[in-house]
Amino acid sequence: MQTGNEAVAQLGRRFARRLDAALDAHGYPVLKASRLRALGTALGVDMAVVTALASGLQLPEYRELLAVCELLHQQPGYFLDEQVLDVPPGTTVVKPVDFGEDLVLRLPSEVLSDAEARKGLRYWRSTVAMGFGIEAGEYLIASAQAMPPQAHHLYLHRSEQAIEVVRCVDVQADRAVFHGQAAGDVPLIVPATLRARALRGFSKLVASIRCGGSFHSHG
Repeated sequence: MQTGNEAVAQLGRRFARRLDAALDAHGYPVLKASRLRALGTALGVDMAVVTALASGLQLPEYRELLAVCELLHQQPGYFLDEQVLDVPPGTTVVKPVDFGEDLVLRLPSEVLSDAEARKGLRYWRSTVAMGFGIEAGEYLIASAQAMPPQAHHLYLHRSEQAIEVVRCVDVQADRAVFHGQAAGDVPLIVPATLRARALRGFSKLVASIRCGGSFHSHG
């Protein structure tokens, strides 16, 4: 069994290998010094940081990882996941909220921008009707990272008790208000800052996929 330090070290080496491959694919200089200098300039980070990342001695901070993803047109999972799926350009790997198979989607740009896709997506398959026209068996596609709340948008809310769909009904400078569709639901009032722990339980819904029954089940 790996220790925590061994797992982090392995993750650092994996990131470095895939960073090297991505830089090759984008035509970065072959010579290491020139390559690192070009990468540091593109990312706007110190040469010492770039050297540590490229050697696998340091994992990127979240903002650095997103900057690398945007620069090299990859998703975070490409650099960090143990296995990388070979998927067509423009598609997004969507992982389950809890357990299940990965999905591979390509959504229209007016539904999901490249910047949002690079932050990752998660899905939840509803087992019952969840309000707002969402029926049982739908795949609810939501952002994987917390984002600033937006009024009139639907959110997947995960608490210790359940997973539910709520609408953001109001956003002020210091708070956001969410409400379920049922008339008796109590409004959820949470701090509007991304640093607030409570806001991390809300994931903005970007799409819903409604699946029909199998053709084979009808004989």
